[in-house]
Amino acid sequence: PEAGLGAVRVEVRGRADDGIRVEILGAMDRPGVAGGAVAALTAIELGAGRAGRTGAAGLAELVEAKPFLAELARRGVKAARFG
Repeated sequence: PEAGLGAVRVEVRGRADDGIRVEILGAMDRPGVAGGAVAALTAIELGAGRAGRTGAAGLAELVEAKPFLAELARRGVKAARFG
C-alpha cells in the first residue's frame, strides 16, 4: 500500500548575467500519484515527438520545464518555487 505524503526539494546554483543565482523548487504529493503523473505525461510528450533531443537523457533535457510543470499542475501535481 502507498505510504503517506512524500516531497522533493531541488536547489540549483549557477551563474547568470547578474551574478550567482539560486533557484529552489519543490513538490509534495503521494509518491505513487506524482510518479505516475510524471511518467504518464513524459510518455505523452515523447510519443507526440516533442522530445528535446534523441538518445539517453534525463527528463530535464527531454521536455520544456515550464509547460511540463504547468501540465502536471493541471493534473493536480503542484510544484512550488522558493526564493
